[in-house]
Amino acid sequence: MTPPRLIIPIIIYKVNHRDQMLFAVHQRSHSMRLDALESSHPVEVNVTSPDDICEIFDDVSYSKGACLIHMLNAFIGEEAFRNGLRSYIDRHSYSTASTRDLWAALQMVAPSYLDVEASAASWTLFKGFPVVTVRAVYYPLSSSFRPLS
Repeated sequence: MTPPRLIIPIIIYKVNHRDQMLFAVHQRSHSMRLDALESSHPVEVNVTSPDDICEIFDDVSYSKGACLIHMLNAFIGEEAFRNGLRSYIDRHSYSTASTRDLWAALQMVAPSYLDVEASAASWTLFKGFPVVTVRAVYYPLSSSFRPLS
C-alpha cells in the first residue's frame, strides 16, 4: 500500500502527464492542419519592415512553435531544458537575441548526440513538417528528414 504522503505527488504526476499528452496531441494536430494550408509559412522568416512583424505572428507560428518546444523538451529532458532556457534568458535579458542564441543555449544542456540547431531547422526554416524515415540497418539506425510537400 502506498503511504498517504506519497499519494498527492503521484496524483499530481499523473495529472501533469495526462495534460502534457493532451497538449501534445491537440497542438500537433492543430499545427499540422494549419501548416498544410497553402497560406502557411516557415516559423523563422526574415523581417524587413515593421509591417512584416504582424504578418508572421499567427496560429502557424505559435502552434508549430509550441510543438517544437514540446519536442525539444522531451529530447533534452525537462530539467536540462529549463536550465537551458534559464541560461538563455539570463544571458540575453534586456538585449536582442536570435534563434541561434536559443539553439546554442539548449545545445549546452542537450545530450551530445543531439544537434539542436539542425533538428530545429528542419521544423522552423521550412513550411510544412519534415517527414522522418527510419530504417534499421543493423546498428546504428539510419534516419533522414525532408520537408513535407
